[in-house]
Amino acid sequence: MGKQGRTAGRNSGEKGRDELARPWIRTFYLADKAEVVNNKLYVMGGYVDITWAPKFPTAINLTALLTLGIPAILAGHTVKFGIHISSPLVGSIAQIDGTTVANRGPGQLDESIPLRAILTLPVLVPVPSPGTIALQATVDGGATERVELRVIKIAQ
Repeated sequence: MGKQGRTAGRNSGEKGRDELARPWIRTFYLADKAEVVNNKLYVMGGYVDITWAPKFPTAINLTALLTLGIPAILAGHTVKFGIHISSPLVGSIAQIDGTTVANRGPGQLDESIPLRAILTLPVLVPVPSPGTIALQATVDGGATERVELRVIKIAQ
């Protein structure tokens, strides 16, 4: 179900619709470095989708930025998320799992407005060889988003 479908259902007054509501992924990308301070996201270095390395295998330090939309009825509940790292040449490389608790922010009293969780996760991306590494995020075993990191070999 797309984001428009969730919003339309939430605002249309359909009974029972919110009981089926599940968290979704609003944004997912990689950056050099990022952090959340006072519920504000600060990105240093910018978005990363390509990088270079002189030798392989190697590992690259990045930050995964994951913003979740969470139905207001799930306030106070634990939400599970995961990031699966894989390569077409090697298959599955790593899995990162975590949880966050969905809470209303200060002054957020309107229960019809979805909650937002901003997560920054330091990720050491193992890179066995030059090529494309795929990172796929999931939330509560449902919604998924995928980003790719292209790694090129350079001369030393």
